Amino acid sequence: LLAAEQTWIALREPEIIPGVIGALAGAEAGSRHVHTTTFPADFYDRAIAGQTVTYTIEVHEVHAPNVPELDDATAKRLGAENADGARRRVRESLESRQQAARDRARRDQVVGQLLEKVDFGVPPALLARETYDILTQLYQNDVRRGAVPEGDAGKEHIQQLRGQAESYARQRLRRHYLLTRIAEAEGIKVEPAEIQATLETMSAAHNLSLKALQRRLQESGRLGDLIDGLLDDKTLNRLLEFAGGAPAAPDGQPAPTAQA
Repeated sequence: LLAAEQTWIALREPEIIPGVIGALAGAEAGSRHVHTTTFPADFYDRAIAGQTVTYTIEVHEVHAPNVPELDDATAKRLGAENADGARRRVRESLESRQQAARDRARRDQVVGQLLEKVDFGVPPALLARETYDILTQLYQNDVRRGAVPEGDAGKEHIQQLRGQAESYARQRLRRHYLLTRIAEAEGIKVEPAEIQATLETMSAAHNLSLKALQRRLQESGRLGDLIDGLLDDKTLNRLLEFAGGAPAAPDGQPAPTAQA
């Protein structure tokens, strides 16, 4: 962020350098620009948060995306029969994503309402394991984004991530135990055929043989997590039946009540 050579600056949000879009909009190759910016006080890199920095930027090349016309030839390269077929596939994909988002919102709403009505703790050992797993994921995500500060700021950043991870872990475990108890009360079980079908779908998606996938899941201890996830999904579907399949309430409106 403070110095780089032979690199790219994308003129799109979110800005890697505050104000850089306005500073370089319309810039041509061979031009030189001086840009002074102040990083926000809550900037993720604590070392430069709130600091004012002056950049001297020399533009070597300017590139822009070139959106091709959606004709039959382009559609065939995308795996569709023709342009109309490509548009139909895109429309169906968007509708599917929207429906999936609505379903997740409905499920989260029902489970959230039930969790508000019960108070119970979670086993410390499992909470520690889940917290570690989530913390590892959060940290790796920050590393990929280059968002891990160094020194004391880095230690503080880790502590913040640890707090987030423990909160997520507690919520996840409480949700799982609640759904497991409901599954027991309702006699909901995961059948071997359902596990097999899920494994076959995963093996095809990851281009792995079924045996190789099963071996990986067993060695990592994640096969049980897969089965737990299937049980949670079946239980959530039953909860939605209890709730009458009611959609999630818009912001600011009372949410429908679910009983189980």
